[in-house]
Amino acid sequence: IPDLEVDLNFIWAKVYAQIHLGLVRMQDANKAVPIGVSFPEYAYERFLGKKLRLFANDEATLNRFNVSKCLERLTDYIHISSVRAVVANQIKGYVQVKRYHQPASLGSLARRYAKRHLDTSVEGALHRLNGYKVDNTHYPYIHLSSLSGKKAFSLFICQTQASEWVEGVFNTYGFSERATLPHF
Repeated sequence: IPDLEVDLNFIWAKVYAQIHLGLVRMQDANKAVPIGVSFPEYAYERFLGKKLRLFANDEATLNRFNVSKCLERLTDYIHISSVRAVVANQIKGYVQVKRYHQPASLGSLARRYAKRHLDTSVEGALHRLNGYKVDNTHYPYIHLSSLSGKKAFSLFICQTQASEWVEGVFNTYGFSERATLPHF
């Protein structure tokens, strides 16, 4: 829900932390989750949008997840719709949603290299890494804090078009390296 006093990034952080915790509770013995997420308003390199969709193979799985319970403390900032079936003629295509690990800067890589190779200085490592290209792709992200390690991190999200539906399982962020989801 639009709110001039509360930043969208702040809301995303709160919402996604709760979604992640709910998905952790849904994982099986193989750490697979039966629920995937997508961002209908996603804009590459810029914006996650203001919507999040949860997908499962059946309504019972989404009811068991109980997104309303997960997000009950945030009801002043969000709107949750009821579970609905995907309508085949509304599907525009498919998307794959996965985590993108932002590569370290050249300076960070050099410091790490020097730490692992005690006979090399940071300057020597920089010289050794000469010509190495750092990927400067910018994906939208959500700032989160690890509950186990208490460290803050950015969860970069890469959502790409896919040509077909691919069944699969998801991780505790609702992402998959293989599965695709309907986009509408």
